[in-house]
Amino acid sequence: METTQAAGSSPNRRRFRIVDQAFQYKYSLMVAAFGAVISLSYGTMVYLAHYEVQQEISEYCGPKGAEVMNQHSSTIVQFAWPGPS
Repeated sequence: METTQAAGSSPNRRRFRIVDQAFQYKYSLMVAAFGAVISLSYGTMVYLAHYEVQQEISEYCGPKGAEVMNQHSSTIVQFAWPGPS
């Protein structure tokens, strides 16, 4: 009876794994890399759209309106890049 209790509480007992550990790491890295690529792509597109709007704003609003619009439009960059403003 002692041997079954000792074997059951042993820290070196084998675990049942569904998939191979190397495959698990490889799959996790693939999912993380895919998520990073998607996030960076989306962030780049948002920043480029913001930059384009900033460049074209003076055409439509004039210099005074452009100043006000640029102050308000910088909020999107503050959300995407939480550094000092």
